[in-house]
Amino acid sequence: MKKLLTLTLALCMVLSLAAALGFSASAADTNGKTYTMTQVYDNGKYSVAPQVGKDSVTISNANELSLFSSYVNNGKPTKGITFRLTADVSLGGQPTGSKASGVTPIGETAETPFRGTFNGEGHKITDLYMKKDTDGALGLFGYANSATVINLSLVNVSVSGKSAAGALIGVASGTVALRNISISSVNGKISGEQNVGALIGDAGNATLRCVNCFSTAAVSSSGNAGGLIGKVGKADFQNCFAAGRVSGSSAVGIFAAVCTDTATAKSCYYDSSVFEGTVPESGAVGEVTAWNASKDAAEAARELNAYCLSGEIGSALCCAWTTEEGKVVLSAALPEAKVTVGDEAFAFATFAEAVKYAASHEAAVLQPVRSFTVEEGLEIGGNYTLDIQKFTITVKAPLTISKGTLTITGNNTLSAPGSVAILMQGGNLNVGSGSIVSKTSFAIKNTGNGILRLYGSPKIIGAAEGSIYVAAANTLFANNGAASPVSYTGNNIRVYCGFQPKNGDVIVSGATPGKFSVSNYDTSAYTTVFVNGTVTLCKIGYWA
Repeated sequence: MKKLLTLTLALCMVLSLAAALGFSASAADTNGKTYTMTQVYDNGKYSVAPQVGKDSVTISNANELSLFSSYVNNGKPTKGITFRLTADVSLGGQPTGSKASGVTPIGETAETPFRGTFNGEGHKITDLYMKKDTDGALGLFGYANSATVINLSLVNVSVSGKSAAGALIGVASGTVALRNISISSVNGKISGEQNVGALIGDAGNATLRCVNCFSTAAVSSSGNAGGLIGKVGKADFQNCFAAGRVSGSSAVGIFAAVCTDTATAKSCYYDSSVFEGTVPESGAVGEVTAWNASKDAAEAARELNAYCLSGEIGSALCCAWTTEEGKVVLSAALPEAKVTVGDEAFAFATFAEAVKYAASHEAAVLQPVRSFTVEEGLEIGGNYTLDIQKFTITVKAPLTISKGTLTITGNNTLSAPGSVAILMQGGNLNVGSGSIVSKTSFAIKNTGNGILRLYGSPKIIGAAEGSIYVAAANTLFANNGAASPVSYTGNNIRVYCGFQPKNGDVIVSGATPGKFSVSNYDTSAYTTVFVNGTVTLCKIGYWA
C-alpha cells in the first residue's frame, strides 16, 4: 500500500511539473475530438462546446482566426483546450479606409483573456498589423492568463500601441509558456509609449518560460523597450535569440527592459551589431552571449541546437536553429539529424546541413533523430558513418557519393520510392547493416570506379531489373576489406552487369555462395562461375 501511495505521489509530482512548465498533453494524447473553429463558433453562435483536456479546435484561414478572436473576446472557454493552426495565414497587412486599427486582439480585455494552448504547428501568420491609440494590451493575443503558445512564426509584423504592446502578447499573467516562437518584420516594428517588447509587452505579473524564442523585429518605445519582453516578473529564458534593434527613452534591455523579480537565461544570444553605441543590459542573469558578423552563424546555430540533445524537459520538442544569408534563424521544424565528433554532438535543422558538417570531419557519425524525407538530390560523400539505427530516411532523388568512403550502419531503412536510392559516381561505400530500398530502380547504382563493399547482413532491395548496378568490373566486394573480413551474410542480391563483359571480369569478390546472382549479360557467350568466393564472367567454350 505504501509503495502504491509513493508511486501515485510521484506521478502527481511529475504531472504537476509538466503542467507548471507549460508542456501539457495534446489532444492526440487524450483521444479527444477535433472540431474546426467554424463548427465551434460562427456568426456569434456557440454551436459546439469542446471538452476540457480532451478536444482540440483547428484554425485554417484568416476567417477562422477572426472567429477565434470573437470566440475568446465573448468570454467562451479556452482553459484546458488546445487550438491548432493547420495552415499558414495571411492577414493582408496595413488596412485602408475606415478599418485603421487592423486585426482585433485575441483576448481583447483583461476580463476575457486567452487561457488555453495555441499550437501553431510550425505555421506562420503573415502581415499582422495592429494599431491602438488608447491604453490597453495590444498583440496577436491581447491578454493571456496561464496560457501556452508554441510552434508559431509571426512574419512581417507591425504593432503600434500606447501601453503593453507586443507582437505575440500584450499583457501576460499567471504561468505562461512560450516555445518555438519566431517574430520577424521587414518594414514594420513593435512600438508604443510604455512596456513594449517583440514577444510580450507587459509580463510583470507573470511567471514566464521562454524556450527557443527568436525575434528580428525592431522595438521602440518612449518608455520601456525590451528585445523580447518590455516588463517581466519571474522569467526563464532558454535557447532564445534577440536580433532586433531596440530603442527606448526609459529602460532598455536586450531581453527584458524591466524585471520586477528574477529573470534567468541559459544558452541565449543577442546580435550586438543592431545596437548603436552602448549595448544595454540583457535584463536576465546567466548565459547571454553576443553574436555579430564576426562570429560564424553556423557555429552559433550548432551551440543553440545543443539544447535539443540535452534531455531536459521540452528540449526534444524544440525546433532547430539554422542559418539564412549568414544569420542565425529559428526553423519551423524539429532537427532532422545529429553529428557526433569525438565527445561532442551537434543537432542540425536539415539532413543536408548535417551531411555538410559530417563530411568535413573525419570519423564523424551522422544519425537521424527522427524520420524525414529528403526532397532534392544531395551529395553525401565523405569519410564518415551514416547510422540509420532508429529512423527511416526517404529520398525523392538519389543520394550521390562522389568522394571519400561512406559507411552505412544501423537497422532501419533508407528508402527511395521513385528513384535510385544511392548513386555512386567515384566515391566508395561500405554497407554493414540496415536496408537500402528502391521501389522503382536500383537500390545502389555504381556508375564509377569506386568500391562498394557489403558485409554483415544489410538488405539491398531494388526493382525487377536488379538491386545493385555496377558499371565496371572489380567494384563490388562482399566483405569489408579488413585483414579478417566479415563476409556478407544478408539476403540474395541481384547484380545488374552494366559494362561490356570480358572473359575473367570479376562481378563480386569475397562473396558467400548463393547470395549473388548476375543479370544483363550475353548468356549465349558468357556464364557466371563461382570460385574461391568470387563471381566471375567467363566466356563459354574455354576457361578463364
